[in-house]
Amino acid sequence: MANTLGTRLGIFFALALVVAVVILEMIGGTEFFHGGYLVSANFKNAQELQKGDLVKMGDLLNGLFKTFIFALIIGTVSCHQGLATIGGPRGIGRSVTKAVVNSIVMILTLDYFLTRFLLYVQK
Repeated sequence: MANTLGTRLGIFFALALVVAVVILEMIGGTEFFHGGYLVSANFKNAQELQKGDLVKMGDLLNGLFKTFIFALIIGTVSCHQGLATIGGPRGIGRSVTKAVVNSIVMILTLDYFLTRFLLYVQK
């Protein structure tokens, strides 16, 4: 890999995206639990809870791990497509479309394998 300004900026952007998405995931998770607490505090008899219905810490860590991996994929694919863009505005449009499509396909594929792996490890 060449040590150019574009490469260094791309790496910085990808790392910044990973940090931002992980922070947003933690904030969203906190709000999720806060909303769940409010619902359970107001409607204690709405549902009979079973022993297996509780959220385990491993489930939260799996979600946080997958968020980190997905952010890394989005950042890497977007930087690669952005740094390889040629052709003016039309080329930018094509690169954005390619980045979105490639990111979605990679995330869906990797989500399947990550879920299978994490469920295997969690047993």
